Amino acid sequence: MEASASLCTPSGVRSKLTFKISGYSFQRGFGVGKYFSSAAFNVGVYFWRIKYYPNEDYVSLSVELATRRGHPSSVLLSFANLCGHFLQPSAYLQDDNLAIECDITVLAAITVPPFDIQVPPSNLSDNLRELLKAGEGTDVTFKVRRESFPAHKIVLAMRSPIFKADLFGSMGDGTRRTITIEDMQPAIFSALLHFIYTDSLPSMGTSDGDDGEEMVKYLVVATNRYAMKRMKVIRESTLCKNLNV
Repeated sequence: MEASASLCTPSGVRSKLTFKISGYSFQRGFGVGKYFSSAAFNVGVYFWRIKYYPNEDYVSLSVELATRRGHPSSVLLSFANLCGHFLQPSAYLQDDNLAIECDITVLAAITVPPFDIQVPPSNLSDNLRELLKAGEGTDVTFKVRRESFPAHKIVLAMRSPIFKADLFGSMGDGTRRTITIEDMQPAIFSALLHFIYTDSLPSMGTSDGDDGEEMVKYLVVATNRYAMKRMKVIRESTLCKNLNV
């Protein structure tokens, strides 16, 4: 049988205070519940006081946390075996003077660092891009001039209120599987689908002999048509940056 062991070594701040009581015999029988208090002393980041309750033949002792804000996680305390014992002439009681030794240790809070799990970045846009590229599960096809673009109705409706009304609204035909678009270039519609699925813009370089800037202008028109506000702002920003003064 294999055996294993672990070690826990708590850390803390330790201090010893001597509280001297002069004229012990005059304080005996001071009264039930009445006490004398030491000056506040510091251990760690907290202040403490010793409370001394004189009785006929013995004393009672306690330690009070004088700091109003915050509480230590754990405290070790000892009174040199005085509390609750009958006092006899000893090293602690000489010439009617009582010496109370308080040994106090404030343990530091033991914190366990959280287990850090590295969460990978979201790849939702990559998944949707691959879904569009593969054409899996498509339920509608757009005919744009001589090209066909299969897509998913639910994705289109989620991203564009115009597509939503056209595909699922009361005025639309939700059973249509083929939609023809005659007044748009295939490259523009392809860029529109790319943004719908990935929320990012494709590279708009030269394509089919069309200048890139002209493609951007046509794409702005397409975004207006399908109420793609975010895409419209991005493309308008691109146009402004490319203006030649």
